[in-house]
Amino acid sequence: MKRTFILAAIACALGLVASPKKAVADCRSDCLQDFPNACYNVKDYKWRKSHDGVAHVRVRNRGSFHGAFDWSVEEINRPHVGDGAHLRLHEVSHDADIKVWDDPNLCDNDVYGPGSGSYCGFWGLTRTYRSGGQMTRAVIWLAVDEMNENTRAGDHLGRKQTMLHEFLHALGLNHSCVNDNHTMWPCGMPNRDYVHVPYMKGCDADGLIHLYGRR
Repeated sequence: MKRTFILAAIACALGLVASPKKAVADCRSDCLQDFPNACYNVKDYKWRKSHDGVAHVRVRNRGSFHGAFDWSVEEINRPHVGDGAHLRLHEVSHDADIKVWDDPNLCDNDVYGPGSGSYCGFWGLTRTYRSGGQMTRAVIWLAVDEMNENTRAGDHLGRKQTMLHEFLHALGLNHSCVNDNHTMWPCGMPNRDYVHVPYMKGCDADGLIHLYGRR
């Protein structure tokens, strides 16, 4: 997330953006230039399926937000919306495909190489790696300072939403720019139902099903 405007060309690969009202409008406008007006947007590569027809992805949390991590893994494996994809996350202690790390504030995180820029103000940041049409690994960073500053004591909904958003990037979803209730909305927390229902939305589930098939 970020509290100020950032170009969608960068934001599309990164985390949620918490912005003032005008900046949110700018973010949406720029986002729509890069992504179609659709329910979901997906990458052109995904995790490989095993012989059983399921993409088994190993995940490991190397950071602090264990509750949000566990909740997100369960939500992706058993979506509240009902229909799931041929995709299964498995928590492991080594050889993970997706690793989650703490970062103080992402200001010095040159995710695309030295000098590629800082991401001050973002709550989360994801980078995926590919070989042809297949994902090979992904890294998620969560900004500890931002997460702690912007989530009240005992209120972990924002942490869950951010973790889930970054996980969905790591599984193949880009931002969805047309509905601010979607988990993949890039311009801030989903505005209305997130406070009570931080679960994966129907469009998010449909995006995973598009990539991996319906189970």
